[in-house]
Amino acid sequence: MRHGMMTAAATLALLLAGCGKSGTGLDATGNVADAPTPRALAADEAPSGAMDYWGKKIDIACPAAFPIPPRGAGAPIDDIRGLRLGVSGETAVRFAQCKDGKPLDSLYMEDDAEFRRDARGLKIRTEAVVATGAFPQRWRSSGSVYRTNITDRLERTDAVWHFVMDGMPGREKVYAMWLEQPFAAGSQPTVSSQWAALKAKYGEPDYTDDNGRAFWLHLPDGKPIPAFNRDLIHNCARDLAAGYQQFSYGEDCGVIVTADIAQAENPLLARSVYVAALDPAGLYNYQAHQFEAERDALLASQATQQSGNAAGGSF
Repeated sequence: MRHGMMTAAATLALLLAGCGKSGTGLDATGNVADAPTPRALAADEAPSGAMDYWGKKIDIACPAAFPIPPRGAGAPIDDIRGLRLGVSGETAVRFAQCKDGKPLDSLYMEDDAEFRRDARGLKIRTEAVVATGAFPQRWRSSGSVYRTNITDRLERTDAVWHFVMDGMPGREKVYAMWLEQPFAAGSQPTVSSQWAALKAKYGEPDYTDDNGRAFWLHLPDGKPIPAFNRDLIHNCARDLAAGYQQFSYGEDCGVIVTADIAQAENPLLARSVYVAALDPAGLYNYQAHQFEAERDALLASQATQQSGNAAGGSF
């Protein structure tokens, strides 16, 4: 059984980032602390640091290093810039909002991945977007709200991250992520240099489609898909797009990484680089075999807590 998803417009770069233990921005358990409630800017306060799409300030603290577990020996490369699949949703969002222990100028927005499973009213964050860059001097508040226009609020866009996650509220895990890195005119690298950097990180692609998009494909046990299994290679490659948030998932495909490069007016130069990573079997197995049990246990716990002081009706 497979599930298909369509979210928004997407995106990359190719650097590793560190993993960490404790410090500012982490809670008592060593995990990334929850973000505070966004607040209105003061009358004389300009937009800076982490902001939400509506122009409210998010007073985040950035860890000096992030609690990202190391990749196991022989496990497929499943990270983008050092951010791995399977981390908490809060870790992923803060990773995108921070650099070198300091907040980047960024915009944050949530969306709904529209999973076909019954949350029974639980408020689960399933999709988040972070765009980094530079703010204009005056906040741009016009325009309709749509998934693809978060960068309209920025004067310059450096990167756009999209995350798809699932899990219980506050304990969501990342199962898919996209990163776009656009390049300004005059600062555009060659297409060949970007493909060389991608191959240096992920190795030679297991499959390249007719449009030149590269795929690194694995079985659920982490092993590469055998070259002779062309049907599975083609099926898994169809699970994920790099340049926009379209994906599907099922139990047959393990970690997928894909990349695409948009050419500039000069076709030898790169206008944007897109990279995406997905764990189709991980997401499918969580929803098929764990989600309902976790949901029912949480609802039962909430019911017990909330009914403790309930007087009940009179009959």
